Amino acid sequence: MTRDSTQAVYWTTKAVVQGNAEAQCSLGRIYAEGKVVTRDLKQAFYWSTKLAEQGSATAQYILGSMYNNGEGVVRDPKQAVAWWIKSAEKGNGAAHNDLGWMYANGEGVARDLKQAFYWYAKFAKEGYVNAENRYNLGLMYYQGNGVRLNLKQALALYTKAAKQGDDQAQFNLGVMYNNGEGVKRDLKQAVYWFTEAAKQGYESAEKALKTLKE
Repeated sequence: MTRDSTQAVYWTTKAVVQGNAEAQCSLGRIYAEGKVVTRDLKQAFYWSTKLAEQGSATAQYILGSMYNNGEGVVRDPKQAVAWWIKSAEKGNGAAHNDLGWMYANGEGVARDLKQAFYWYAKFAKEGYVNAENRYNLGLMYYQGNGVRLNLKQALALYTKAAKQGDDQAQFNLGVMYNNGEGVKRDLKQAVYWFTEAAKQGYESAEKALKTLKE
């Protein structure tokens, strides 16, 4: 460590001892990242737990992620869900999206597609518009899982996710244009989106393009 980094850890630790919540969060990140001190996930877990128990939504989300990934603690998806729910109830958007995935896949909780849709949709309503969330919501509308089947809504969400670079959304969009699902059949659009997905190495898109050319 450099002298400056040593001082940073020293003063952060002093603040932690005095009960400073922000310092506890900072110390947890310092140990988790391993940029200033030797990476120590157990220490990161310890300080994240301290802060999460005080009600920090950010720390609760981090703690849930550590339980889900088995970082600094034995992997426990149930604990991950429990902490993410606490974080989500305080408005943490990332927790909303991850909870949607856990309910959709039955990880740490009984599979519940309605709950999965609820958390995915809540994430979107909070103003978070990442491609992954749009793809997940689009898939649920496309399959009619947890919500009434709506191909036009699926198409709209896939389109937004595809424009953000999501290869799965690009492929699915190609399928919908190729089959005329929720939209008039348009082979040019199908080829365009299959090509975009293929550029990212999406094998199914490459096979679809080959089939169309044949």
